[in-house]
Amino acid sequence: MSGCSQGAQSKMAFDADSTFDASSIVTDYMYEAMKKEGRLVGGQGITGSRSRIVERIRVGAYPVGGKIGLQPGPGLLDFLLPRILGATEGDDDEFSLAESLQSMSVMIDKVGSIFRYDSAYVNRAVFRATAGPGDNDPEIVELVLDLVAKTETGGLTWPGTVPALTITSNFMPYILSDAVLTIGGTPYQFKQFALVIENFLQTRWVNSLTASQICPRDRRVSLIVENPFTSTEYAAFYGSSDQSTGLAATLVFTNGTMSTTFTMPCLTWPDETPTVRGKQEIPYWIVFDALKSDTDAELTVTNDSVE
Repeated sequence: MSGCSQGAQSKMAFDADSTFDASSIVTDYMYEAMKKEGRLVGGQGITGSRSRIVERIRVGAYPVGGKIGLQPGPGLLDFLLPRILGATEGDDDEFSLAESLQSMSVMIDKVGSIFRYDSAYVNRAVFRATAGPGDNDPEIVELVLDLVAKTETGGLTWPGTVPALTITSNFMPYILSDAVLTIGGTPYQFKQFALVIENFLQTRWVNSLTASQICPRDRRVSLIVENPFTSTEYAAFYGSSDQSTGLAATLVFTNGTMSTTFTMPCLTWPDETPTVRGKQEIPYWIVFDALKSDTDAELTVTNDSVE
């Protein structure tokens, strides 16, 4: 009798391509939903019976992808940011947006078998966290990657040259109290946030069972913040003349000598009136869109991962 496949025994590795070796990155993760969604096509023909005939069934084209939940530190972000934003690391630890995206491969030991996902692109990346104690460590900054890949390969073996789990301090995750949010030169307190980077991937199928191309067709960068609703926030944001022209902002996480800075030169936002939901603190949700301003891209990230 075989034992159970327990998720605690799973492992995950990232690499720039499908050749996993000593340069690959092994990291802990919270969950994954990477899968091939296989399809069978045919069998719809009229035959004089309501029964469907197996001899008319074929294996059809299929999508591959899913979500991965991570708790990243600056060391892991050095690898992931070029896949999220597009450009390779530039001078002074800076990561910029690009019109094209870089792919990666992901290997997951799902205990019952080992799978590899190749030519995987980031469709959406969400950085998020919530202040205060609660279930599932909400204070830790979580990164949810929504990936679209070309192929899944199963039945593999874990490469012997892949390094062990990285436990250096630059892989230590950020928490919300590491953060400082500054908008228009003024720092603001906030209870939770989500920074969303969407690449709007479009998958092309031609005469093959797997995708032939995965292309970004648009981009949106959003910052969603829950602030306390006080007269300060009301005066700064509600009905502001800066709503459509934008304010510069930074979201900075600092842990010791390491830091990650999200720089947005032009945040715009619509009014959304706070509401009273009972005998509790009234929250003030603001949905900001980060837009390009002149030659300044809507988002750049400076990631100092030196321990």
